[in-house]
Amino acid sequence: MTYQHQTLDGCPTLSPEQIEKLETDMINGWHLEDKPYPTWVLSNSSVEIRRVKGRISSLTAHKTAHYEGWEFDGGHIEANTEDNRLQIFFDEKPDADTRAALKSNGFRWSPNAGAWQRQLNNNALYAAKHLDFL
Repeated sequence: MTYQHQTLDGCPTLSPEQIEKLETDMINGWHLEDKPYPTWVLSNSSVEIRRVKGRISSLTAHKTAHYEGWEFDGGHIEANTEDNRLQIFFDEKPDADTRAALKSNGFRWSPNAGAWQRQLNNNALYAAKHLDFL
């Protein structure tokens, strides 16, 4: 009736043709075990479920978090939630020391956006708030 009795007969969700095909595959299959799925496929399923749930909750928390930008002498900072970027806009091209400081804090120049930017998260806000020229 179930697999523990070494047969799939009587399984309510499978047709007789599907049962026959699965049993043939189990006998002639490439795997060494006489199961439809190898043990390793199902062994970490609960870990994967917890990982995905955690990822969903972190993405939901990120969506609901409210990031704000601010003005500074010579430009402004925007939290672009649509692109998931913290963007720094300068009125003029920053000098070499400023560019080096931005690069060392994880900001990269984006010609498409016309801004220095990095992924929008708490670390980006911390880095931006601790730059001397902002």
